[in-house]
Amino acid sequence: MRIFDLDTVVEVFQTVRRNPLRAFLTSLGVFWGVFMLIVMVGVGNGLNNFAASQMNAFSVNSVFVWGQSTTLPYKGQRPGRRIQFTNEDSRALANLPQMKTLAPSSLLGGWPNRSTVVAGSKAGQFRVLASYPVTAEVKKQKYPSGRFLNETDIQEQRKVAVIGKQVVQDLFPDTPDPVGQWVEISGVFFQVVGLTEPLLTSGEGGERDEQTVYVPFSTYQRAFNEPNRVHWFQMVAAQDSSAQDLEDSVREVLMARHNVHPDDTKAIGAFNAGVKFEETRSLFDGITLIIWIVGTMTLLAGVVGVCNIMLISVRERYAEIGLRKALGAQPGIIVITIMCEALLLTLTAGYFAIVVGIAGLLLFGEAIKGSDIPLLDPHPSFNAAIAAAITLVIAGVLAGILPARQAAKVSPIESLRDE
Repeated sequence: MRIFDLDTVVEVFQTVRRNPLRAFLTSLGVFWGVFMLIVMVGVGNGLNNFAASQMNAFSVNSVFVWGQSTTLPYKGQRPGRRIQFTNEDSRALANLPQMKTLAPSSLLGGWPNRSTVVAGSKAGQFRVLASYPVTAEVKKQKYPSGRFLNETDIQEQRKVAVIGKQVVQDLFPDTPDPVGQWVEISGVFFQVVGLTEPLLTSGEGGERDEQTVYVPFSTYQRAFNEPNRVHWFQMVAAQDSSAQDLEDSVREVLMARHNVHPDDTKAIGAFNAGVKFEETRSLFDGITLIIWIVGTMTLLAGVVGVCNIMLISVRERYAEIGLRKALGAQPGIIVITIMCEALLLTLTAGYFAIVVGIAGLLLFGEAIKGSDIPLLDPHPSFNAAIAAAITLVIAGVLAGILPARQAAKVSPIESLRDE
């Protein structure tokens, strides 16, 4: 006699149909467990995608360094001395073996000031940033029209400018493509050669980039009377060096050149995107692990509920099971029937949970587009869906093992006597 046949399947469906409330309550725990797993994995992916989109605006091994005030006396000099970088510092840093890209930068009026930029009858307050062409390698942006600064602009000290999205909207509202137009900055006219849009999807950084006017560094120093002044350095580490190695080397050179105490770490400020990237990746790896642990435990709680209700079902059907065994039903058929019922309820609930969870995440993702919520494309990965499916099969088997074994041990005589 076959252990598993069509009659077994029909019997399982009939049993479920006879007890719809019990089947619903049995499935509810599994549904909630799988639903929470899908939602938490989707939200975790959304957080990860958002963080990655923010970090993608920077080179992974980029470092930013600026001067601050000394806090320790050194070589006869008192604390509180302001550190100001020069062109000679740029040349000294360019020779470091850990350096791949060096982009000295300055902001008209100093950080975080803005300057008046005029175009015809329109005017606005924007950041005027002196840059080098390699700045595009450190901080990545899109160029919907025109180009970014090039080496010829630097060498010939051209009066050209690349303007951000918000600058275009405020100064050229009626001009679809303002490339070739002129803007006035502190009495100096610059011709627009390109437009930029930030890769940052939201946040203060993206808004700041949209409100920036980029001009050649050499032109800036001559036009605005800062012939030997650098406000900060943007740089990228060489391929065989880490961002931390680069930062340490840069600090050492600058501290020696400006007579800063070796222990005065506050005299020179720095932002290390490479270190932040590793910290962020480790953080989200930990979040992902926690999500899977919590989701799995929630699913197991649902499986325990299925197991308990199936045990109750077996106890209610003692007489039926005992009678079937008395008529010659093999224990294997009883076991298969109970396990199939548990699998059917578990897989059905899990399937609907996956569908509802994914649909809910897709709708939620569309609803938060353009908002300040730090989520981007919150949907579960293909691997997560496969893992959930495999987990469901295992959970269904686990939920049916104990009730099935209990049913297989039913004695026909004792079950009929109890009834």
